[in-house]
Amino acid sequence: MGDSLPLAKASSRPLSGLVVAQALAVLFLAATWTFTACRSGVEEATGFIPDEERVVRSEDEGVEFVDVTAESGIAFSHFNDVRTSVLIEDMGSGAAWGDYDGDGFVDLFIVNSSRDELGENPANTGKLFRNHGDGTFEDVTARSQIKQAGLGMGAVWFDHDGDGDIDLFATGFGRQQLFRNGGHGVFEDVTTQSGLRIESGWPSGSTVADYDLDGDLDLYVPHYVAFEIGDSEVETLLNKQYGLDIPFTLNPFSYEPLANKLYRNNGDGTFDDVSSVAGVANAEGRSLQAVFCDLDADGLPDLYVANDISPDALFINRGDGTFENMAEYARTADARGSMGVAVGDYDGDLDQDIWVTHWIAQDDALFRNMSQLSNGDEIRFVDRIAADVGERSLSYVGWGVGFIDFDNDGRLDVIVVNGSTFEPPEAPTTLDTMRNLLFRNRGEEGFVLVNDIAGDVWATKDVGRGASFADYDNDGDLDILILARGDGVKLLRNQGGNARNWLTLDLNGFSGNRQAIGATVTIGAGATSQRQTVVAGSSYLSMNDVRVHFGLGDHDIVDSVEVRWPDGHLQMLSAVSVNQVLTISKDRP
Repeated sequence: MGDSLPLAKASSRPLSGLVVAQALAVLFLAATWTFTACRSGVEEATGFIPDEERVVRSEDEGVEFVDVTAESGIAFSHFNDVRTSVLIEDMGSGAAWGDYDGDGFVDLFIVNSSRDELGENPANTGKLFRNHGDGTFEDVTARSQIKQAGLGMGAVWFDHDGDGDIDLFATGFGRQQLFRNGGHGVFEDVTTQSGLRIESGWPSGSTVADYDLDGDLDLYVPHYVAFEIGDSEVETLLNKQYGLDIPFTLNPFSYEPLANKLYRNNGDGTFDDVSSVAGVANAEGRSLQAVFCDLDADGLPDLYVANDISPDALFINRGDGTFENMAEYARTADARGSMGVAVGDYDGDLDQDIWVTHWIAQDDALFRNMSQLSNGDEIRFVDRIAADVGERSLSYVGWGVGFIDFDNDGRLDVIVVNGSTFEPPEAPTTLDTMRNLLFRNRGEEGFVLVNDIAGDVWATKDVGRGASFADYDNDGDLDILILARGDGVKLLRNQGGNARNWLTLDLNGFSGNRQAIGATVTIGAGATSQRQTVVAGSSYLSMNDVRVHFGLGDHDIVDSVEVRWPDGHLQMLSAVSVNQVLTISKDRP
């Protein structure tokens, strides 16, 4: 395609401006009512802490993030085109951490978005950066022969063919690509022969797990809306959203939703689409990101799907190749503008909770997993956002999100990446910026915003989209990568998090799931227990380092480590030394 992109058209009859406006009004009122009701209920049940009382204390200090992008050698520019107010241009893209060369340091792939569909200009393609292990990276895109071009979205690393090294899957508008790792830093595009080639649709985020427990990794790919690049211009309809005029071509309501895809791995490097049979097509969803994770602790990967202006889906794995959407029963079926999703045990009760980022005035969701209270007989969540974050998220459009213990105190903290979807009337080729939010977990007291004490980087504003997390320098604390739409990336190095003790576990399976995706690790240190699950694909269009990182505070020994491998096999270690990256290989049967 050339340098210009025609305006978009809806693939079916457009909704009228009145219908859209009415729908938005209903959505806003519903979101407002939900927030008010939820806050009232939580205040009564748990003791709501108003924002003005959430003051930073000395115990919250000690960690600073520093922007080291320039010295790291990561040079990346996102969307090197002029914005023309169509939806696809504003969605941004993500990044994925993965050790593709097996040297013990995670490498980085960043997805780009461009009208240059053939990638004729290397500046318009996705970039692969090899980690040298000394804090610096090298752009090895050309050498790798990975060519992610066009209007890209997300990426995930996984061993699709069971040969022991990780391959790269990337999504974008009208395409998805699978690059096989051939060793020696060279990749081959095997999209067609794998059965993953598509000619239409809008694949967005992606997530990976062995959902059928047959030993190889399966792939779930959400699709967004039936947006098309048209040859004729769309009538310029403007919808009022919070006092601002929003072009028809920027409103997801203007387009029909698309069905998602579940690709079952055949074990020979090929995939079959089993979405309908498995019951996870979620055809009404307008899906952006999903995550596989065992949410009901039965040993089977479940599936949470974040849907924009459509109810989120919670697919519980029935163990017979099918799933059941339990979102309404479990109280997670919010019809808000969901973008990003993260899973983690933030409250320390040894089950997985969910954070979902939302559009402005809809506040994020912090779904606390209550399943352990019902002895595993049912799956239930309660939204604790009002009690734990207050009204902080109401003023932001949230995208990337992650549960990370950035200060190594043993409690999962949260970072939320924000960026507006509103264009300033005086500068319609740009989008408004927002600041990102860093929350420290105080345990029973909930979360406190620590932007003001965690470094100058938290005072800056971006049009944030993707976010990905890893200890890229293996120094014992978790670092952050943020991608800004129409700009570049920020690599934020954690300074001081490793002042407390820590343990990172690098799990090595065998056969088709070398990354041990879906494994659950439970550690005990003193009277404290922690549990984490290995997931691949989350946040927004992104993937984090699959190594499992635990903050340990002042504990100088880990009394026990229990690994529950994806096939259910249990492996135990005792008296494990702290402050190390420990490789655990699965016992062979």
